[in-house]
Amino acid sequence: MKGDLNVMKKQFVLFFLIIVLGFLFSGIVHVDSSFVYPEDEKITYSGSVTATIEEDGVNLHSSTMVVLRESGKWEKIEAYEPVSIETEDINADAKRLIYYLSKKTGKLIEDVVAVLIGQDATVTTDLLEFDLDKGKYWSKKPTTVKRKDVTMNGEEFSYTKDASLLEYGKNFSAVKEGTKTTKIFGNSATIDLGKDEMKVSSDVKLITSDSTISANNLEYDLKNSGKLLGDVGGLINREGSITKFESDILSFNTDKEIYEGITDSSTCVKIWREKTYIEADKFVYSKKDGTLKLYGKVFIWDKKKEVKMWAKRAVIYMDEEKMKAWEVKTEIEVK
Repeated sequence: MKGDLNVMKKQFVLFFLIIVLGFLFSGIVHVDSSFVYPEDEKITYSGSVTATIEEDGVNLHSSTMVVLRESGKWEKIEAYEPVSIETEDINADAKRLIYYLSKKTGKLIEDVVAVLIGQDATVTTDLLEFDLDKGKYWSKKPTTVKRKDVTMNGEEFSYTKDASLLEYGKNFSAVKEGTKTTKIFGNSATIDLGKDEMKVSSDVKLITSDSTISANNLEYDLKNSGKLLGDVGGLINREGSITKFESDILSFNTDKEIYEGITDSSTCVKIWREKTYIEADKFVYSKKDGTLKLYGKVFIWDKKKEVKMWAKRAVIYMDEEKMKAWEVKTEIEVK
């Protein structure tokens, strides 16, 4: 009889605790599990645990889950490997989860893989913190985001759902795969997932199969075209022949392999090609055509042939050692 009373007492305590959970969280928490062990300051669930927090829009699955009291109320949830969580913003897996019911905040810990719902993007990191009310997710650990054909890496990562915005604050890099691979490096980056636009700031480098270009900033539309801004300088390798250039702004399309350099100041675009030095207001290099087109106040100094040339416009055929020029004035050095 005494044993039956103890069983009934435990059942009553369990029932009471479940009811208390529902009221203290200002919502209802449904928990299904194979086993449950209630104590004064915590309740432990184990064996295929499924929890639903309706008000927060959270579904949780784990092998073990513990609900703990804090400041006199049931507040903290800890779940252990394997853990999966579904919210309005993400579907994620991790080895461990901590979640605070009153704050709607938490963190996923170790081997985190989170799919951003509606963004065709997957986040991989070792720590992902979140605030459900703000729709914000962040990590100070190295974080990788894979979206379509672009893979991004960096530190000080954040994702804001309402703005469809990814941000990296440190050590950013990206690789865009396809018929032509493009690599991007920089200090920090902002990626607008709604517009498919990327902005990279400070110590930027753009690398393709035949070019390496540096700049202060980058604007990129994730469709292989964009602009490099401020102190632009680079090298283009064409069948072993190196062309070096400097400009204020460089527009590019890596699919079409066209680069357009201009200046937004009183200075000029500068180009070095073997023993030829060139200045102009603007240049357009087309890898497909093998041409380097020059516009506005063109100056060409062919040191090998000891010829200086001024022109309004010129085209250099890079594979043929041939050139055309318009409105030309020349100076030949005779020794």
